[in-house]
Amino acid sequence: MAHPIESLLDTIVDKAGEGSGHLLEEAQEALEDLADDSDPTGRIVLSLLSDAVESYGPMGIEMGQDAIRKLLAGKSPEIDWANPRTASDAVALLQNSERVQRKRAREASRKAGVLLRTIGSFLLQAALKGS
Repeated sequence: MAHPIESLLDTIVDKAGEGSGHLLEEAQEALEDLADDSDPTGRIVLSLLSDAVESYGPMGIEMGQDAIRKLLAGKSPEIDWANPRTASDAVALLQNSERVQRKRAREASRKAGVLLRTIGSFLLQAALKGS
């Protein structure tokens, strides 16, 4: 199975088009750094966001972050767009998380969301310039 970061970048490139060269490499490095810095909570957040973007493109970032917020609040959001394993792990880890884990998950979600929006914007600009 592909690493969530690779899957996420493939999806972004598919949506924005090729011709993004060095931007893609920089994006991959930034996301890998974020993933490497993450504990299991951060990694499940990235996986969930990756699944959301894969299913819904750029709109998936907000959908994924909304699902994470609901899970951290102890609610059960509909995440049928997520890989079943990721969804199960996310529910188990985030719904019953301790305060420190919730803080880490929120921070990972925030960082990933900002990074993904920035990457998506750059890749879209590159695709538009290339066409």
